[in-house]
Amino acid sequence: MKRLAVVALLPLFACDPGTVGSNNSAVTCSDGETPIYANRFVPQAGASGVATGSDAQNGMTSSAPQTPVSNMGDSSLTAMTVSCGHSPCAAGQVAIEIPPALGPVVGGIGDAVGGPSTMGGPTPTPSPDAGAAMYACAAPPPSCPAGLSPQYTMKKTWDCTDCTIVVTYGGAYGNYRRCASLPTITCETGQVPTWVFEDEAWECKKTCDNGQYDQHTIGGILVCVPC
Repeated sequence: MKRLAVVALLPLFACDPGTVGSNNSAVTCSDGETPIYANRFVPQAGASGVATGSDAQNGMTSSAPQTPVSNMGDSSLTAMTVSCGHSPCAAGQVAIEIPPALGPVVGGIGDAVGGPSTMGGPTPTPSPDAGAAMYACAAPPPSCPAGLSPQYTMKKTWDCTDCTIVVTYGGAYGNYRRCASLPTITCETGQVPTWVFEDEAWECKKTCDNGQYDQHTIGGILVCVPC
């Protein structure tokens, strides 16, 4: 996954979205309107899960463990949708919808919307954006290589990613959903690819115990994702 430049968030506001579409690069709206980006896969209540992009489109949070998964991203399935609407963003900026958490979140979400950060705190704390979507202004997304699309992260960055799989966090992490590639890293004995919440990337970590992170199998690969 390619990590791109950090961008700054401005105060929160409500937007008036227009027709929703999707793309893999920045868009231009008519005079007086701003591109408004939103995650294609919104938070979904329930347990954590890992699904193929096609299964996620069909409403699933977990695919069967041995479901074949292609390493090649589907360029028609973008991580975010984009619409044109009215907002107070400055010229040259875009609006980012910050999806509401569906419950208490284990630290870090507040920092994504300009609130106080509790990253690493052992006790779940309420997300400041729980119950209602909010918006922020940011620099436009980059133009991504073929097969990839931009995804705005909680680290205030744009990543270029595919939606080969969709990771769904459990209730402790607000049930957020993220597009991701199938992990290709090779881990040593006792470790598995883990979708690290703070980094939004696959990293080799000690095999989780279904506590803070849950075990799932996708395409025959054992992985761990936030619970």
